Amino acid sequence: MTSSLRLTAWILIIGVSLALVVAAIALITRVSMKPRRIGGLVAVLPNLLMLALFYSLAAHMWLRLGAWPSPAGQWEEIAFLKAHARVATDYWAIQLVLSGTILPVALLVCMMVRRWRGAVAYLGIYAVAYVISWGFFLLAPSGFLVWWWD
Repeated sequence: MTSSLRLTAWILIIGVSLALVVAAIALITRVSMKPRRIGGLVAVLPNLLMLALFYSLAAHMWLRLGAWPSPAGQWEEIAFLKAHARVATDYWAIQLVLSGTILPVALLVCMMVRRWRGAVAYLGIYAVAYVISWGFFLLAPSGFLVWWWD
């Protein structure tokens, strides 16, 4: 297991654990959780965008190269493919860090401020969608995942 994969796993485990603890507290304290459809859709969109970028990059690489890329491969010579990879990896990294650090803090703050307690439902929807998107993320072809983690 590479060091970046270990770091990713720890950020994910800590962030999701904190989110689940806060969600449990919200249920125990009976925070009103009646999200609206549009708010739920907005809460899920960042995860859908992450999956779309990830799988479109996988398809792009497969169609352009005819095989899965090697870590130090020929794919870096293709400018548009390199830009697509950069956008996908940067978005993924930003979402990972924000979800692992800011989401638990946002949940705690929303729990403490009575007026903001309605946002707990949307943050919870985001957290659940994030975990589900990780499940879909790990279903990618192994050749692509080897490149992605390097």
